[in-house]
Amino acid sequence: MKRPSPLRRLVDASKLPHSTIRTRIALVYGGVFLVLGTALLATVNLASRAGTET
Repeated sequence: MKRPSPLRRLVDASKLPHSTIRTRIALVYGGVFLVLGTALLATVNLASRAGTET
């Protein structure tokens, strides 16, 4: 079965499963921490603004 070139690239990447899995986990955790960090900063900014306005 012949596969197109993008699928061949995915197969080439899957030859090193540990590195790709680690990079995927790192990207997922990085995105989650980025979203949580921005949400935390937003809530802190809103809380500080509410505290200074009153």
